[in-house]
Amino acid sequence: MMLNKQKLIIVIAVLFILFGTANSARRTSTNYGLQTDVYNQGGNRGTSESYILRQGSAGQQSAVGSAESASKIAGQGYIYTTNTKPSSPESLQQFRADGVTQIAWPAGWTKTSTEVMKVDISDPDPGDVLVLEIEVVLSGEAFSDTPSFEGGAVNYSGTPINTSVEAINMADNSGYIWQVRVRDLENYYSDWVTLGGDPDFQTDFAPPITPESLAAEALPVTGPAYVYLTWEASAGDSGSGVAGYDLYRSTTPDTGYSKIMSLITGTSTSDTTVILGTDYYYVITAHDAATNESEFSNQASAPQLEVTREAIVAAPATYTGGSSDPVPGSIINYYLYYQNIGFAEASNIVIIDQIPEYTQFKLGTATGESLSAVYFSNDNGSNWDYTPTGTYVDGDVTHIKWEVNVISSEASSKVEYGTVIR
Repeated sequence: MMLNKQKLIIVIAVLFILFGTANSARRTSTNYGLQTDVYNQGGNRGTSESYILRQGSAGQQSAVGSAESASKIAGQGYIYTTNTKPSSPESLQQFRADGVTQIAWPAGWTKTSTEVMKVDISDPDPGDVLVLEIEVVLSGEAFSDTPSFEGGAVNYSGTPINTSVEAINMADNSGYIWQVRVRDLENYYSDWVTLGGDPDFQTDFAPPITPESLAAEALPVTGPAYVYLTWEASAGDSGSGVAGYDLYRSTTPDTGYSKIMSLITGTSTSDTTVILGTDYYYVITAHDAATNESEFSNQASAPQLEVTREAIVAAPATYTGGSSDPVPGSIINYYLYYQNIGFAEASNIVIIDQIPEYTQFKLGTATGESLSAVYFSNDNGSNWDYTPTGTYVDGDVTHIKWEVNVISSEASSKVEYGTVIR
């Protein structure tokens, strides 16, 4: 009996050497009436049956398993292998060619002809070598269960692995569905797994038609200045359709554009981030659901020549001097108070005042906070004539306008001007 045990140990030792670490061997021994089980995770795994190396009563070795396997041991013992098919893949995801930009599911759009499918794979047999296989077909077609693409072999160590495979040469303006399975080194396969969309993803490689007739208008209004822009809609997109418009701006003609708005719906918008006294140049593009972007539209400019805005008059013109009963020809001085209300930043402003009744604007002298120009109107503000400060203006003047250089937000000041009694 002792001799037979020694023979058995020798047989196992020899087999371990033959099928050892090079084949990723794993050995378990259990003594159930002189029965020894030996597992080898490498080697030939052509069947999923189990074979047991058993000591016979006459000192000979026998095997439990197929007749073929039993004949192989020839009474000298047998090392058997087992193989279980890989687990079904999980966590299916689809990405564009960069492997980073995820394609929404279902029916998400992509602008790349190569897509990357990522899944988690695993296997009940640690130490196995696994390969990811996918089948990609046009939406509406049936799967043939024949792989279209496969990834590289990965060594499985017992922890699920996130791996990927590329699907190349996708056609433009097409929808696709895909399924995936895992194959091991002995061509055991997991079940096929699908995402279940119809389609799972769609392709669109062409940009929309460029929008036209972009126009920009700088509006001098009470409150923050802005530029109002309009354009004609893109004539369309052959694939995923126009999803929105992107607005670009520069302070240099024909170059240096930076995107300031995205996904504008409709055909108009306002740029409320302008700075007074700055010229702006705009272009617009259309982009589709696959994020293809058209060429730049025509350039529209919005010179800030008249974005100085009318100030809020804080109080009516106030009489400040002269006799209590002035005679014709007497000069009367007035103060006009104003405030830079409603502006988020310091700005140039415009002050307009109507000439007081029974007076005539004769004296062009005006003082105030950084006055830059004085204008007068004979037709209630429809037309304006410029006059330098400190000059005389004869005639019937109905309104006076002052341009005031940059004044701080919410700041108050006054303008002094003189009129003459009729």
